[in-house]
Amino acid sequence: VKLLVSDIGGMLIIVLGGMESVFMLLLFLMGTDFFRGFMKVVYEKYLDSNCVINAIVVGVGNLGTALLNYSGFQDAGVNVLAGFDLNTKKPAAKTEKKIYSMDLLDTFCEENDVRIGIISTPASEAQMVCEKFINNDIDIIWNFAPVNLLAPEGITVKNENLAASLMTLRMHMKENY
Repeated sequence: VKLLVSDIGGMLIIVLGGMESVFMLLLFLMGTDFFRGFMKVVYEKYLDSNCVINAIVVGVGNLGTALLNYSGFQDAGVNVLAGFDLNTKKPAAKTEKKIYSMDLLDTFCEENDVRIGIISTPASEAQMVCEKFINNDIDIIWNFAPVNLLAPEGITVKNENLAASLMTLRMHMKENY
């Protein structure tokens, strides 16, 4: 129970904080069922947990930057190669990974065998990014934009709703404290 209280405290800080808090949110989420579920889909889809699967992040604001910088993906066999954004000079993008213009996404995907696309864009852009991923043969999409994406059969989409996760924690807190 104390650990849950600590996690909830981290979530509340996340709501109030900046870049450091987004990274704390990412660390919190890595230990949750949705992350394990996402990685299970990746392993099942590609069957060989020893191979490294290339991924990219589109939308390099605070959350996208935290995703680019998270080193734990390598332990799960996922190599996040680069980020893509409409604005390649975003001041929030503090990462050693290369940030490319969206104009280069098609060529990059083709040259680097990208299999996983991670979306951290505004909701208004997410479906367009999803379709761009599909057009580039990316068949696993992890969506952090606050919208449920539509994709054809055979494409795995994991829609995350951070606000709903926070509400679940708040309900748990209300019921138990």
